[in-house]
Amino acid sequence: MKLNVLKYYLITIISLFLVFTPFKNLSSEELQEVSGLVYIHNNLSAGQLRLEEIVKIAKIKDIKILLVTNNYNLKMEYGIPPFRNLFKKKIGAPSVLNSMGIENYLRRFEELNRIFPDMILVPGVETIPFYYWTGSPFSKNLTTHNWEKTFLIFGLNKPNDFKTLPVIHNHYSTKYTLRFIPVSISFLLAFFISIFLIRWKGIFKMIGILVFISSLLFLINYHPLRSTLFTQYNGDQAMLPYQEVIDDVNHKDGLIFWSQRKDNKIDKKIGPIIIKDGFKPRDLILSKNYTGFLITPDKYELTRTGNEWDKILLEYCSNQRKSPAWQIGGFHLNGSSLEKIDTIQTVFLLERRDKISLLAALKRGRTYTRILNNKIGLSLNLFSVSDPKTEIYGIMGEEISLKVSPLIKISVVTLKKNDQEISVNLIRSGNIISTFKGQSPLNITYQDDYFKEGEKVYYRLEIAGDDHSRIITNPIFVKFYSATK
Repeated sequence: MKLNVLKYYLITIISLFLVFTPFKNLSSEELQEVSGLVYIHNNLSAGQLRLEEIVKIAKIKDIKILLVTNNYNLKMEYGIPPFRNLFKKKIGAPSVLNSMGIENYLRRFEELNRIFPDMILVPGVETIPFYYWTGSPFSKNLTTHNWEKTFLIFGLNKPNDFKTLPVIHNHYSTKYTLRFIPVSISFLLAFFISIFLIRWKGIFKMIGILVFISSLLFLINYHPLRSTLFTQYNGDQAMLPYQEVIDDVNHKDGLIFWSQRKDNKIDKKIGPIIIKDGFKPRDLILSKNYTGFLITPDKYELTRTGNEWDKILLEYCSNQRKSPAWQIGGFHLNGSSLEKIDTIQTVFLLERRDKISLLAALKRGRTYTRILNNKIGLSLNLFSVSDPKTEIYGIMGEEISLKVSPLIKISVVTLKKNDQEISVNLIRSGNIISTFKGQSPLNITYQDDYFKEGEKVYYRLEIAGDDHSRIITNPIFVKFYSATK
């Protein structure tokens, strides 16, 4: 009896200890740093290379993660009014939706992850949410806008999650059917009235036949089972179609990134069609709640000090946004650029080497971007912001509360060339507050004297090597509060 009572008290004490003992944040030393490639296209859609071939080359280069973004639905339609959905011209290219289907696409990745158990292969898609037409084929100025304004989507695991994405030319959907019912009912009423008129004779019969055919055509053309509220014939809809997709992916617990592959500063043509407009930096400002955005080796201006990314992060700090935006690095791989596969890497800080930890790191901003030059690159061994008197600290993607000025620790090394000169810009809330220079390995401990009660700030790094290699980190957020509270 006494033994059972002792056991009860012991269990109670242990339980209380576990409940009230605060969990310590994971440091960068406790996390695994794993290099990954983002924005990989292959022959599962319009790409040229077999995914197995890409995986084998990635393994040779010590890349363990591939986030694949095949085109979801490369299709363009132009119809003749008033029956644009019935009498139309279609053009397109191989994509997941029209080539193999989303079920087979996801199943293929399950097979590949079994074949390559030491790799993490994540099926994603690049999707075109919306485009619109101006001009006319008869005037030889038919122009499509926003065709190359795209999203990268990850973390959706069910075929129906993809099929119900509110993107143009997706599967049939009942999501907006109730909104389309009033107009559909008017066509149905005209259809039933026509049946009544057809039973008469003379002019009424002719009118009945005409109404019967036209109402049926209008009902089919109206297409009340479309996947999105927007069509390509309603002109520029600003951010509405894109915010619709962002909200849908968030609702499904997916991850969505703005792609920055092209901005179409120069118009191009596909046959008689002019292709105009793509991603614009202001799109980041005008939209909300996306996970982040993609940068490429030649397009990382968004992350330069004081540009759009800093404006977004400042809005988050001032509670104008619900969530920050993270940057990831990607390289649009095609057949002619296979040797450059590791030119830009997204480096993940993982608790475990599995897909769940990978998606969690991507969602929380526990990544940094590494751009290599001539296969020489930099590695970030440490970046933390801490209370110099306690063990409270934060790493990339985290937010901590401090009642004193923060201490910043940074450690950078080169991957292959030890005598390389390194320059580190320490950025606080959109301003460079200090620049450090030295040879690898470069270890920095910096006491920032800044403190403003009630304010939220962030710290991030821009690191450059003397061979134009660089690192761009995601931010660490700090909320200052009074020591008396």
